[in-house]
Amino acid sequence: MNNQLDVIVKPVNLRFSFYNGEIYYLFGGSPEACLDQAELFMGVGPENRSGLLESNLGFLPVCSTVLIRGEKNVLVDPNNHHVGFYGMLGKALESYELSFEDIDFVVATHWHHDHSANLGLFSGELVIGKGELSFGREVYGNEDINAKTKNYNKVTEIDNLYELIEGVKVVYTPGHSPGSVSVLVDSADITTAIMGDSIMTKSEWYDDAAFSHWYTNEQIEGLKSAREKVKSFQPNVVIPGHDREFKV
Repeated sequence: MNNQLDVIVKPVNLRFSFYNGEIYYLFGGSPEACLDQAELFMGVGPENRSGLLESNLGFLPVCSTVLIRGEKNVLVDPNNHHVGFYGMLGKALESYELSFEDIDFVVATHWHHDHSANLGLFSGELVIGKGELSFGREVYGNEDINAKTKNYNKVTEIDNLYELIEGVKVVYTPGHSPGSVSVLVDSADITTAIMGDSIMTKSEWYDDAAFSHWYTNEQIEGLKSAREKVKSFQPNVVIPGHDREFKV
C-alpha cells in the first residue's frame, strides 16, 4: 500500500479561567498537565463542582488533524472553529497542494467541537460512528448538525469496520462518546492507528492508564474496550487526539 499519512495540524491544549473581569490562560508542558492536572491545580474536579461546564475552567484544545493520501484523499478530524475560521486549516492543506474540494472522505472520530467544528468546509463523503449524530444533536442542536453535514454527497454511519480506500479502515470504538470511531492506515509495513479521543494522550494507551476523572464507569469500560479492539490490529504507530504520535 502506498498511503501517505501526515499530521497536518498538531495538537496543543490550553486552559483558561475568569477572575476579576479578566481571562487567564494556563499552559503546561505536557498534554496531561493541561487536562486533569490543570483542574487539580486550580481546585476543580467532579467532587466539588456539579459539572465541567459550570466549573469556570475552560478548555481550548487543538486536536490532531490527519491527512491520508492514497488512491483518494482522506481527512480525519478537521479541528476546532478557530483553526478553520482563521484560515489555518486551509493553509495546512495548501502546504500539500490541496484544497477543501480535493478531500474525498472526511472522518469525524466524534462530534465534539474541537474535532468536528470545520466539517461544513468539506463535501464528498462524511464517515461517523453510529449514534454520533444523535449525540451531536443532543449536545449542540439541529442547527449544528445541519450546518456541518449539508455539503456532503453522502453521510455514512458505521458500527463495525468500514473500508474507505485500500489500506484505510474506520473501526467503531464507542466509549469517549456513544459513536466514537478510530482509523487504521496501512502503508508499506506500518499500521497507524488514529484514535481521536479514544486515546487522548500517549499514557492512555497503556493498561495501567488513569483516564480522566470526568468519565463515568461506563465510559471507562468503553474506552478500555476500544483500546483493546485497536490493539488487536497491532498498530506500529498511534496518533492520539491530543498528544503527539508515538511508536508502539
